[in-house]
Amino acid sequence: MKTLKQIGRVLAIIIASLVIVLSVAGIIGSWWANMVLSDVTNKVTSLINSGATIAGTGVNRADQLVTDGRAEVKNASDTVTAVGQNLEENSPVLTALSDRVETRLGPTVDLLTTTLEPAVSALKTIDQMLSVVNAIPFIKQDTPRLEKLGEAVDGLTQLAADVQQMRSTLRETVVSGKNQLTGEAVSVITGIATRIDTQLADLESTLQTAQTEIDDLQVRIGALNARLLLIYNLAAGAATLLLLWILYSQIVLIRYQWRGLRASGESGGTTAL
Repeated sequence: MKTLKQIGRVLAIIIASLVIVLSVAGIIGSWWANMVLSDVTNKVTSLINSGATIAGTGVNRADQLVTDGRAEVKNASDTVTAVGQNLEENSPVLTALSDRVETRLGPTVDLLTTTLEPAVSALKTIDQMLSVVNAIPFIKQDTPRLEKLGEAVDGLTQLAADVQQMRSTLRETVVSGKNQLTGEAVSVITGIATRIDTQLADLESTLQTAQTEIDDLQVRIGALNARLLLIYNLAAGAATLLLLWILYSQIVLIRYQWRGLRASGESGGTTAL
């Protein structure tokens, strides 16, 4: 019976020693996991913020281009309306206006496409990354204005066509010595100008909303990053405290069993004498 007790104590010491080793490994592993998760989270949020910065820069630049474009459209519409009422000044004014539409309004609309395409591409990348982030329970982040911006870029084809039509109509009035605006031409040009301005106004509203949502996303991603890092630290800290308690309990158990073994050995030695 005494031998069985000693064997039991030895087994208890061995098992407790293994638990101690596992506890130490668990403490190291919890902080290693914390480091890995923190690094991954920081990289993902950094990439999202970088994409948001690229998108925000493109949207902001496009918004300025829209403002410039609307100013050019208003100038063209007002000039055509004024010239239509004063035919004697048609020639020089129409020539200057045609050149201005050719060198300012046209390139401005063309730049909108090249400016918005990288912004939309960045938002698509953000959308893909957020789909991974949203796989985490209790996390839901939306991509800013992706669908609306995509529709806006698609709509630039029609906008460019309208600008080209305005160019052509104006050009026809300043070639072959015509240099005269008819009432029909005035109506056509002002109608096109109104259509272009309406499209630009809708795009401007979309861009401003997108910019607000992009700024909001960056704030939310920053807060989410800080919250996740805090959760990782708290989890690692809680696991460490639990494992330290287990480790301490096993040390106490080993000491208790070791004392039992020594007492048993001393008792056996006394009996033999």
